[in-house]
Amino acid sequence: MKFQSVYPEAKVGDQFEFEYSRIAKVATLGACRWCGAMTKWIDIQFQQLVCSQECGSAMWKHYKEDAEKTSSNEKFQAWREKIKEELKLADQFEDLSKDIIIVVRDQLRYFRECIESIEENTKNYHLYIWDNASGPETRAYLDELMEKYDDGLTILHANSNVGFIQPNNELVKKGTGEYVILLNSDCKVFQNWALTMTAFLGAHPEVAQVGYWGGHLGPDGRGFGGDNGYNVDYIPGWCFCITRECYEQHGLFDEEHLKFAYSEDADLSLRLKEDGRSKIYALHVPLVIHHQNKTIEVVEKEGEVDVLATFEHNRAWMLKRWADYLETGRVLLNTEVDDESQPIAG
Repeated sequence: MKFQSVYPEAKVGDQFEFEYSRIAKVATLGACRWCGAMTKWIDIQFQQLVCSQECGSAMWKHYKEDAEKTSSNEKFQAWREKIKEELKLADQFEDLSKDIIIVVRDQLRYFRECIESIEENTKNYHLYIWDNASGPETRAYLDELMEKYDDGLTILHANSNVGFIQPNNELVKKGTGEYVILLNSDCKVFQNWALTMTAFLGAHPEVAQVGYWGGHLGPDGRGFGGDNGYNVDYIPGWCFCITRECYEQHGLFDEEHLKFAYSEDADLSLRLKEDGRSKIYALHVPLVIHHQNKTIEVVEKEGEVDVLATFEHNRAWMLKRWADYLETGRVLLNTEVDDESQPIAG
């Protein structure tokens, strides 16, 4: 049966349990991933439009069969339970004030999609945008946003591309929200993306930082691969959330030792873990899509910034500052790590 027929009174943003996930009504009409019929319903875990119970069940059956080919059914069920518990927390906690910080350098197609998805799927937020000397099309769009927002928007313009570290540090100082969220301009977010992060922090006071993916570090200080849950070395800077209290205690990025961009996110996570009281956590539920490196690819081609030199400078600092951790503390060094020992519900 069509979800619209099952829930005829549903409003945009309403969610309902279905199979191993939830479905939600969205504002934009699109084609069902399974049958192609037009619909305004989305499976939250897959982040795919799905029109009916039959199509949703078919998608999940296909996914479960694929999952069982590569991993045990027990692992699949454990993943499913983590997702359900993470989503459930969003129903239990108040949607408190959030400062959403975005640094942009052109790539207007992705940036516009990012802003529109925030507007559609987020409540109780102030948007802070740093424009890294973008071109006229992006500047025009930023002007449109200024006219559109009566309040809740702050935009700062730079005369040159100063990278990722300084802008985030400048913008976070201006905020007053109870939570701070960093989001890349090439991300797209979905219903309850921000609330799911803030709710997790609210339910787990021992967790200082939460995001939608966690990275691993190699012995050379470079990030590679990653995982979800607690067994990660750092939360990537393309999307993470901390409390303002955490920021006031630990700061954000190390501007003294790190330049432009790269490794600042890993350094922050390691500083949070270093005090011995804070954990970091990568959510299992996929509520943010990151298109990855769209801006930095263009910056490299433009040649105004020696990206490789800044990367090498920052990596050298990582090797110096975190030598002991890289030698003895990295997640991948601990073969006994078991994420099942870390419960989701606090």
